[in-house]
Amino acid sequence: YLMFNQDIVIGRRLVPIQKLHYYVLPGKFGNLADHIAFSKMFNFWKQQWEPLVKSLSKKTQLDSDEFLRQFEITALVYENEVVGLLGLDLFDLNNPVHMKHSYFSWLADENHSVFKDFGISLVINQLAVSKLWRGEYGVADLLVGLAVKRMISGPFQRTICYTRNLRRTDSLAERWGARAILKEQLVHNEPSTYFEFPKDCLILSSHTLKPVVEWLWQEASSNNRVILNTININTKKGELY
Repeated sequence: YLMFNQDIVIGRRLVPIQKLHYYVLPGKFGNLADHIAFSKMFNFWKQQWEPLVKSLSKKTQLDSDEFLRQFEITALVYENEVVGLLGLDLFDLNNPVHMKHSYFSWLADENHSVFKDFGISLVINQLAVSKLWRGEYGVADLLVGLAVKRMISGPFQRTICYTRNLRRTDSLAERWGARAILKEQLVHNEPSTYFEFPKDCLILSSHTLKPVVEWLWQEASSNNRVILNTININTKKGELY
């Protein structure tokens, strides 16, 4: 692991790593775990997403529904300010009820078969990064790498996401070992690619920020900033009478 006092390059910045902190809070009940951090994360999310939502719909404000529905909320904080946020959702992709979620509503029916046998999967979405922290090999890379680390830490079989091709975010997923499973899908009328991060992708990845991901996860876990939802999977088939 990196030394605690080492400076690292994040995007275009040279950053003292000890001033950068990672958080994972339960999506709906993060307030119960850490009220201050949860509120900061929500305010950052609202600030980043509200202008886009207003431009795409007739809404005059962004309600907290989309924020609260996440399985977990993850964030990077620098000197007490949120600089990047990523939502994690959870689906059983063998379950037809989950496949009817709006996340997959953009897909043609024949493309749903791509997810056959994918099983319990984390979905990463709602990526938001402060303008001053954007750039390749920056905060976005760290958040995605840490989401993959979260997948490895639990009973999940893979992580999936879609990237907006016009924003050139495909390489962000590919750097962490993701593979494209559906290309040229229209999501919100933008060409997008669905990606899968296999369980071993972080181990196989040669990403330059991989040691930083490992350090941030270890440091956050030891300081109780990683508060994970506990998932117990029952593999027995249930019946209703």
